[in-house]
Amino acid sequence: LSNVHFANRVVGSAINLDEEIHRFDRASYPYSSKAVELAHEWASSPLVTDPSAVVIHYTPQYLYSPNVPFEIHNFVKLVLHKASVNNYDVKFVMLLRDPVDRAMSSYWFKNSHIFHGQDKGSVEDMVQSFIKEMEKRYRAIISFIIYLLSLI
Repeated sequence: LSNVHFANRVVGSAINLDEEIHRFDRASYPYSSKAVELAHEWASSPLVTDPSAVVIHYTPQYLYSPNVPFEIHNFVKLVLHKASVNNYDVKFVMLLRDPVDRAMSSYWFKNSHIFHGQDKGSVEDMVQSFIKEMEKRYRAIISFIIYLLSLI
């Protein structure tokens, strides 16, 4: 697939293909200079001017940031305008994991040596954290239902 390109992340002076980009979900992105963002994108990723090409930005956190689709659309419009490309299409593709597998993976990652110097956590702690999280969510849902019922 020579027409598929992955956006890269520059770490220091080297391109790191294993890192997620996190360009559009940063809290500072709306306040950033789009010219600087554009320069960084062009410096770290392949310049693609073929409208049939596919450029993939992959960051799971984009799913949780409601402004990301708008920021990406505006940025792509700017990039392609600067490259004199007028015909393009932006699509969003989501790959979702089994929610239990995803929760377990997140728990073990957050308790890994990457953040704590050594691996920590246990199956019992994981189960307790899941129970606490579900209780919080159920309380929020019940509060919302009670609020809706009060409107009737």
